[in-house]
Amino acid sequence: MMWKDEMKPRHFLLAGLLVLSGISGGQDNAAGPNDSTTKAVTAASAFIATLTPDQTPRVVYDYDSPMKPKWNNLPPNMAARAGIPLGSLSDSQRDLALAVVRSVVSAYGYRKMMDVIDADAEFGRTGAGFPTGLNAYMLAVFGKPSLTEPWEIQFNGHHLGLNVTIVGKNNVMAPTMVGAYRISIRRMAGNSMSSAKKARGRSR
Repeated sequence: MMWKDEMKPRHFLLAGLLVLSGISGGQDNAAGPNDSTTKAVTAASAFIATLTPDQTPRVVYDYDSPMKPKWNNLPPNMAARAGIPLGSLSDSQRDLALAVVRSVVSAYGYRKMMDVIDADAEFGRTGAGFPTGLNAYMLAVFGKPSLTEPWEIQFNGHHLGLNVTIVGKNNVMAPTMVGAYRISIRRMAGNSMSSAKKARGRSR
């Protein structure tokens, strides 16, 4: 398979340091911690309110669900993980889902995330053999969004794994994984990626 033999991920540590240096909302967000928590609770609650009865169990889990530690970046057909693919949502739901992600990262971090997802989409265009790009990323919420009780946002795909636990005014972004492929980076240098950039513009 191409993704195993020809496209092995490289520079995970370097890519992670470059992205995470500005990804956490608590690091360079002008709002205070309490405002940040309120923003996350509001965004997650608004998204959850739009879910159908069939969609809700794919998004909302108990805080201590055994699915939480099973996050991974493997192709979807190889290992199950929590969450609903963004591609299965309506346009308005997808915008609200991205607003949830935006609520827990800085503006710089969100741009970097979209760049990572652009590279993932390019990998798919070269023949990854499994779903890639923004529509393949999955969002899950563990616990009820709360200003005081612990809950978690999990956003995962092939090139990015984001786990943010929120407890009152505090939040922790761990564990987190960021990956990159050399061929995707080379192509991105000369090409304009559109899918994630369009989503980024809609969610502003």
